[in-house]
Amino acid sequence: MKPRSFLLAALFLTVSFSYAKVEVDPAIEELIKNSPGADAYPQAGALVLLRDREVYVDKDGDVTTHGHLVLKILQVRAKDDYGDQSIRFNDATHEVVVEKAYTRLPDGTWIEPEKDAFTLTSAPEVQWASAYSQVKQRNVSFPGLELGAAIELQWTIKPKKEEKREEAYGDEWLFGMTEPILSQTFVLRLAPDKRVNYSLLNSTQQAEIMVDKGEVVYTWRFKDMPQIMQEPNRVNTAEIAPRLLWTSFQSWEDLGEYMSSRFWSHVDTATQADAALAELVPKRPSNHDEYVRDLCIAVQRQIRDVDLELGRAGYEPNTADEIWAHRYGETRDKAVLLSALLSRIGVTSFPILVTSRNVQFVDLPVLQQFRNIILAIPREKDTLFVDPMAQNCRFGTIPFAQTYGKGCLLAPGHPALIGVSYGDLESRSSITYINAKLQADGTLEGTVRATPQGWFEQRCRDGLKDMKEKERDIYFQKAAAVISQGATVSHYEVSDLKDLTIPAEVTMAFNAPHYANRQGDVILFDMLSNPFQWAVFGFFPSLPEVKYPIELPPRGKAQTLLRMELPPGVKVGYLPSSVLVDNPYYAIEMSPRTEERRVIWGITVEIKADKVPLDNYQMVREGFQTIGLEKNRVAILELAK
Repeated sequence: MKPRSFLLAALFLTVSFSYAKVEVDPAIEELIKNSPGADAYPQAGALVLLRDREVYVDKDGDVTTHGHLVLKILQVRAKDDYGDQSIRFNDATHEVVVEKAYTRLPDGTWIEPEKDAFTLTSAPEVQWASAYSQVKQRNVSFPGLELGAAIELQWTIKPKKEEKREEAYGDEWLFGMTEPILSQTFVLRLAPDKRVNYSLLNSTQQAEIMVDKGEVVYTWRFKDMPQIMQEPNRVNTAEIAPRLLWTSFQSWEDLGEYMSSRFWSHVDTATQADAALAELVPKRPSNHDEYVRDLCIAVQRQIRDVDLELGRAGYEPNTADEIWAHRYGETRDKAVLLSALLSRIGVTSFPILVTSRNVQFVDLPVLQQFRNIILAIPREKDTLFVDPMAQNCRFGTIPFAQTYGKGCLLAPGHPALIGVSYGDLESRSSITYINAKLQADGTLEGTVRATPQGWFEQRCRDGLKDMKEKERDIYFQKAAAVISQGATVSHYEVSDLKDLTIPAEVTMAFNAPHYANRQGDVILFDMLSNPFQWAVFGFFPSLPEVKYPIELPPRGKAQTLLRMELPPGVKVGYLPSSVLVDNPYYAIEMSPRTEERRVIWGITVEIKADKVPLDNYQMVREGFQTIGLEKNRVAILELAK
């Protein structure tokens, strides 16, 4: 392989300093010595002096990646954030060599970690899943970190030439992070006859392109990059930072053929399908649609999930027989197993690559922008979408996050970009009914019944499904406290949340002695908050100003309806007027009214978009503030004299 080229040729020159036992690059010493301190970056935990990455694709298509990081500690919290560095890689096809790992103390002394500071471990997600033992990380723990100290790390991930390679290359790389960066460079070097397509988003920076002895070298350089601040509800970093995507695929057809050949060849090897079907669905329903339903749910629930994004363990799935033997799988493997079992009972299904992130989809065949695989099952009147990893979604729905952007349907020989349906508004809604009776002393007694669907239902199942009885007791007591301090729970019921064929429903009976405030002949009360956090969006743009666009909760509608029976001899003295805030991003309606001896008070929130541009943040915030005004939430009752 050709020697790596770097931005600064001086980085290859090393010298032994008299005060150090390690060889230190004089350019790096000067870089750290002359770098700004915490005063220049008061909000940063660390200052990244150098963050370089170089990727070399050789004549065989093998990829070697070199990384170089130099970072200075500015705040105490950064010692924990950056003191341990991990380099993830696929041990089946590659190996990692740590070339430099040094700490520079504030007094200028350079030290090296002890031998036991260098470890090789399985990635945390697969420590219990031996089928994915190839997903490794090389770890380095840096000693001597304190304010003003710096670290330097250089490493190389190189291919094991004797191992089978992926035969395709590409990736995604972000310029910028939550710390300021003085210099960041990405170099892509291609052996003769190797080609890439690429796209750089969120930046007008152009690639420097040169030819060196037949090799094409692309270089992107960024200087003095400000830190990307953490803000509540801000969009994904990939929507803010310059985002480079590059790929060896020349068309979607190329990508589809590459993935389809790997997927379908493993589906077709399911020799244990009959045994798997008999175990997963021992009581076969007579209705074919119910058989499909029960089989999909059984794979979702009985084959354990391994939380690995697509590609983390490579793109070559295990065979259906291997997955069945393991009884666990990540996204590509569970899709292979379910597709094989469906095929065995005569049902056709097609895998779809989905992004699983609310970031801009790029119409460039970059495999790395996809994170999961779901299945499309054509039916007579519609298409059923099934996520084999979705253990908490009612059958017929998929997690909302899978619907962002577009998906790539891997129909044999005919890949297609499609939009995955996330259902109508009703299927993405939550309604909470509160029926209660108010007493003259301010006590409110009643029941809360919630019927969540879609994203709301998924959160409900995820939070309550596996709770033991004592844990549920504590949960509902905390929920009652949301209604009023000192409120108690007299009874609660939860539907079978492990049964994905029936809707989720949660009911709680409560007694809130101090809900309303009685002052002489007047009773004041606020529109109470929904006690179930999974039944509402839980979103409020609280910051006066933001630096970045904000991400809204998943599109849907949440409604809370209070029906309060008034005590005898009480009349309504003041009830807020109805309020409607409607814009392209959301609609909120609050509608108090009286009906015979009751106060009917409803609030409905509908999210209509995914993100709010920076220029429209104030409009969005003001709308929520309007709903939160005291005059729009407080009612006054009067006792007859």
